[in-house]
Amino acid sequence: MAAPYATRADLLAALSQDSQARLTTDTTRRFVVGSGDGLETTFTTPFLEVTSIKGYVDGTQVTTPAPTLSRGTGTDGRDEIVFSAAPAGGTTVSVTVDAGAINADVLDAVLVAVSAEIDGYLHAYLPVTDAALLATLKGKAVLLAKVRLRGRRNLDVVDPVELEYRTAVRWLEGVGKGDIVLHLSDTDPEIEAEGLSGSEPPVFGPPNDPTGDW
Repeated sequence: MAAPYATRADLLAALSQDSQARLTTDTTRRFVVGSGDGLETTFTTPFLEVTSIKGYVDGTQVTTPAPTLSRGTGTDGRDEIVFSAAPAGGTTVSVTVDAGAINADVLDAVLVAVSAEIDGYLHAYLPVTDAALLATLKGKAVLLAKVRLRGRRNLDVVDPVELEYRTAVRWLEGVGKGDIVLHLSDTDPEIEAEGLSGSEPPVFGPPNDPTGDW
């Protein structure tokens, strides 16, 4: 599929003010980062912003000397762990990290998933190349991703983000059904217009429109 409509940086910027996003990493879980070959000492982790890391070879923690952390030097900015001696061939190399470490693989997978969901509504407009529409879809992709991440925890109160999510989905459904027509033009500031179809009132009508859902 095409690239996600939002980047990991876009999502992290939105979540930085969102204490309820379930990004906390289990400090007791060992994450496999590769296999030893007797030569390689550096392994890329799935994490960003690690502050504390421990390395294991076949489940045994390496402590003499302990591996070191290399921040942001791995694939796509991921953090790496560096062993002083290369793990033996055929061994399993794994790590544990602090609770504040962010799993980039989780964020990337969520962004791919929500972008595919959006494509399901916009099939008549694919591939999307219009700059104004891409900017609109970036915000909606971030919102949908935030909801999916927050869905990893149970919330016992009404979540205002859920209301935003429902509004975004209704917009996408309107586009998918043809009730909302997208005028694709980089120079046109109004990329959304209401096109009525069927017998249902428009989801997004002008204020005080008696036929709108307000």
